[in-house]
Amino acid sequence: MTVQRYENPPSNGRLQNGEILRSLSIPTPKWPFESDIDFDQEILFPQILHPYVVVVSQECDLYWDYLDRLSGESTGERRNKEIPEILVAEMFNVAELRESANINGGLWKEIKKHQNSRFHYFPPSEPDTNPEVTELAADFKSVFGVDPNLLYSLLKQSRIDRVATLQTDFRRQLNQRLMNWLGRVDLPDDFE
Repeated sequence: MTVQRYENPPSNGRLQNGEILRSLSIPTPKWPFESDIDFDQEILFPQILHPYVVVVSQECDLYWDYLDRLSGESTGERRNKEIPEILVAEMFNVAELRESANINGGLWKEIKKHQNSRFHYFPPSEPDTNPEVTELAADFKSVFGVDPNLLYSLLKQSRIDRVATLQTDFRRQLNQRLMNWLGRVDLPDDFE
């Protein structure tokens, strides 16, 4: 018997920890490295497409943030329960990741068995099941924040696809692995 890792995502409402989104396109500043930026000139924010992301903000934060925003009592200042950004981890189609990142067979086996702390492997869903999830891997080196108002607006306008939500036990595994990656301690002598 195969364990079903995924549930259908909610059709509307708040985002959930472990929810997989497709086609997130957001304006992202690209600053030149170590150069003088003329802030008096127009600064362009090109649209960056993220084919897949998984929500990694904590469930309780997402819940209270959504309720606070939904109440409509915003004074323009960030209130007690609102979060400034919803954290997501970039996800990659496994075939593309293996090709673009030049991941060899040994490293791929580690990723697939969750023995590489940088990546979290998402196996494909079973054939003919809902939701349909392709084989993906989240890269914890590519975690970024998205303004909640922008993200919920994109959802409301159907500019993002809600693909699936991880079952509770698999959410815990994702969160634990992310915290292990973020909590690692490397000192300068360790990586030179």
